[in-house]
Amino acid sequence: MDVAEIMTWETLVTYGGAVCAVSLVTQLTKRLKFIRELPTQIWSYILALVGLVSTTLFMHGLDMYHSTLCVFNAMLVSIGANGGYNLVKKLQGHTEDGVLVIDPLSQQSRLDLGIDFDALIRKKR
Repeated sequence: MDVAEIMTWETLVTYGGAVCAVSLVTQLTKRLKFIRELPTQIWSYILALVGLVSTTLFMHGLDMYHSTLCVFNAMLVSIGANGGYNLVKKLQGHTEDGVLVIDPLSQQSRLDLGIDFDALIRKKR
C-alpha cells in the first residue's frame, strides 16, 4: 500500500474516513491560540462541515441538495469524532478535564457508594 493512499478523497467521503480525519485534526489543532477560545465540539463541527463541503465539491460538485446534506452530515461526523475521543478517555478512567469517571452501574461503584442499583431498577418497574 502506498502511503499517499492512506487518506484519499474516496476515504474522506465515507463516514469512517470523515470521523477519523475530523477527530485527528480536532485533536491536533484545538490547543492553538486562536482556536482555544472555541468549545471543542463547535470546532469539530466547523472542521466536519469544511471537510464534507470540500470533499463533496471535489467528488460531486456542490448544489443545494448536497450542501444541505453536508450541514446535517457534519453534525453526525462531529458527534462521532467527539464521541470517539470521549470513549477513549472514559475507558482510561478520565474525562477530558482529568476528572475521574465513576460508572454508577459498575460493580466497583456499587461497593463504593453502597447503593443497590438493581433494587432501585426493580422498584421502578
